[in-house]
Amino acid sequence: MAANDHTIGALRAVLFETIAQVRDGSIEAEQARGVNELSKRLIELARVETDYLKESGGGASTFMEPEKTADEQLPAGITQRTVHRIR
Repeated sequence: MAANDHTIGALRAVLFETIAQVRDGSIEAEQARGVNELSKRLIELARVETDYLKESGGGASTFMEPEKTADEQLPAGITQRTVHRIR
């Protein structure tokens, strides 16, 4: 796993993969519990990191993935969007 794979999205993928493996019997429940415990610790660390960033006045967490901008979420072939608001 590369350093850029150490994000909440990667953790989510591992957890869902683990659930699937428990369901199909490819791993034991005890192994899944171990993954679950490690995941809890990672989430606790991310919470501490986020709290620190809030208190210290800035920065970005490397664990939390940046939200995509509106332009990054557009379907292929669409280059921009216009938002009309009623006042």
